[in-house]
Amino acid sequence: MRRFLWGSWSVGLVASGLVLMLLMSCRPKPATGLEKVFDLGAELATAEVETEVRSIDFGDSSHRRHLVAGWSRGELDQGRNRSFAWGIGDVSVVELHLLTPRTLELTLEGRPFDYPGAQPQAVTVAVNDQRLGDLEFGPGLSTHRMKISREYLAAGANRLDLIYRWSRSPRELSQGGDRRSLAVAWYMVRVGAEGAAVPSPSPDLENPTRFFLPFGSEVAYHVAPSSGSELRIERWSTRGAVRGTLELTLQAEAQPAQRLGVLARSGRGATLPLPAGNLFRLALRAIPEPQAKTGLEQTDEDAPEISVSGVMLDGAAIWAPAEELDAETATSISPETAPPGPQRPNVVLYVIDTLRADHLGCYGYDRPLSPRLDAFAEQAVLFERAVAQSSWTRSSMASIFTGLWPYTHATNRRSERLSEAAQTLPERLQAVGYQTVAFITNPNLTAGFGFDQGFDHFDYLGEEATSADVHQRVVDWLAARDDEDPFLLYVHTLDPHAPYIPPTDVRERWAPQVSAATAAHSMQLVDDLQAGRIEVSDALLADLEALYDAEIAANDTSFGALIDELTAHELYDEALVIVVSDHGEEFHEHGNWQHGRALHNESINVPLILKLPGMQSGQRIVQRVQHIDLLPTLLATLGLEIEPTLEGRSLLPLLRGGSTVPPSTIVPASDPTARVFSYLHLDGAARVSVQEGNWKLIQQIEHGQLVWPRLYDLATDPTELENLADRYPVRTGYLAAVIRRKLAAPDVRLEAADGVIDEGVKKSLQALGYLD
Repeated sequence: MRRFLWGSWSVGLVASGLVLMLLMSCRPKPATGLEKVFDLGAELATAEVETEVRSIDFGDSSHRRHLVAGWSRGELDQGRNRSFAWGIGDVSVVELHLLTPRTLELTLEGRPFDYPGAQPQAVTVAVNDQRLGDLEFGPGLSTHRMKISREYLAAGANRLDLIYRWSRSPRELSQGGDRRSLAVAWYMVRVGAEGAAVPSPSPDLENPTRFFLPFGSEVAYHVAPSSGSELRIERWSTRGAVRGTLELTLQAEAQPAQRLGVLARSGRGATLPLPAGNLFRLALRAIPEPQAKTGLEQTDEDAPEISVSGVMLDGAAIWAPAEELDAETATSISPETAPPGPQRPNVVLYVIDTLRADHLGCYGYDRPLSPRLDAFAEQAVLFERAVAQSSWTRSSMASIFTGLWPYTHATNRRSERLSEAAQTLPERLQAVGYQTVAFITNPNLTAGFGFDQGFDHFDYLGEEATSADVHQRVVDWLAARDDEDPFLLYVHTLDPHAPYIPPTDVRERWAPQVSAATAAHSMQLVDDLQAGRIEVSDALLADLEALYDAEIAANDTSFGALIDELTAHELYDEALVIVVSDHGEEFHEHGNWQHGRALHNESINVPLILKLPGMQSGQRIVQRVQHIDLLPTLLATLGLEIEPTLEGRSLLPLLRGGSTVPPSTIVPASDPTARVFSYLHLDGAARVSVQEGNWKLIQQIEHGQLVWPRLYDLATDPTELENLADRYPVRTGYLAAVIRRKLAAPDVRLEAADGVIDEGVKKSLQALGYLD
């Protein structure tokens, strides 16, 4: 087992800067007893890159990563033909990055929110909790300047707070429906003198272990070295007309960054011992000589062409002791073998659209809505922490069918269809002699979107079909079936999806306080709530959830009827049955309704219950799993090949009692199986999340950059209400690096194609809120 771990331990930093400085003046030692475990050059694309901030255009989405909290999206001032962003609420927070602290001039440009009778706006400016002064605003656009003393600033990230005297909502002032509490429209901030932006670090395309750091830039890696690890740099040298130094720092969580040392003699190598037992942010900063400006000259013939001055690093890597897999770990890994049972069992994939795990009795819900699903779980294996790959149907189902996460299969936007190049579950089973049939009700999965690939019989019943209607089609098919070949039966019901219109008798039992008229207009209600046209109340929220519950109860009855039908045909006992949902549903937990808008737990925590013939029943698996694990599990069960391009893992080792990863630990970098990723790019900016151990990070992707981090400790905050990104920046940076590595991982991404939407499917999509 490699001993270079990405994890969480707790020891202090190495304090002997003198020893490190002496070591850095020497050539690297031979790699006796050590192996290279982390190459800084090869990992440059996944590293955290910072350059000195010269100016920020608040309305430019490429600058979004500097806006930490209290901001609107960018807007256009058409009269001035300039972009801006509103400061919202009591305070807006900006992150400014500096390589070295020094006295600077801060320039801010903005205009206050104006309305009849508005009092003058004032903004208190603070840097790193140090008050600088107040800015007084008159009507219209104005520019403000103030000095920031060196002692208030730090190397690295600096927090700029803009604290408002007041903010108001246009809706509150009867000036339209805008609910945002607006304070100041900010256009620009500049730090120091105007100048060209510092370029980002860049790799040597011919030598992946070599990379260039322009002066004024920083690259950081989040690492957890094991005992005996070392950072080695074979050679470093300055390039260009300007000279400078390379500073190395190490920062543990809740501690200030500690300087490991400064490399000042170009052309040398360095060896630095690394402390063990904690998660660290290892930063390398290229700092020019005082008063130096970047140059354009190239002075070294063997250097790649460069346009600025900076530092070139060769062979920068972390080395750690090589150790064998210990016996305890080796024996805990179960073999990839199928349970006893038929070699080619019938497969039933039963997908209940929009079903949250926490609304089923077997997952702890206090209303007895789901007796048949609960009874099925007692005969099967229940996964307590199953995560959807996305929070809307087409993207999630593409992951279930292909074993690829959404960024790879590229079926994400409203218009996109599943690529014909995708090799789907029905195609794989059809190729080995399975009869493949589908009965579906969601228009996002119709033939025009590519989901008929590999099906012998593909029946779209329409979005108004209930689970009872679907069940009758399945009953008719089973009665007419005379084929002795095994079958794949894919059933996709839509009952819990809005509009929430359960059968009358079911509504009267589970939502007796809700009228038929309210149920009939439930789609319009959630649309109005999402748009802010009506206010949410406790009573309305309770009514909508009660209707949702009633739909689940109706679907539970239909599922039970299917189990009875399979049993009557003597097909149930030896069948492989999977019950899963494509995504969950939001009821204003984070301000949204329905789904496809976020990646919080209410949207992506789904039920997953699996019955394998010959498998011990009644198991509950606590390890976190995900949609893309289903295809490898089925292939392993059927004895079929699992290609390395599949991004999920077979769950058979977990079902047989083995697990390589306890649920609450941080896994090695070489073992990503306990991490789960979700991705959403339906509307607007893409969103991505990663869960590892008790931690979850959600970020947006704008202009290829991860912005607006939201970090949650799921052990203490399962409802994800407290964003800990500011409190745990090292953990946040580590998980962001995990996301960047995942985004960079696919060797081949499928190409998105446009779906074919006929008039009937268009009307169905409109009825479900997917099209206007």
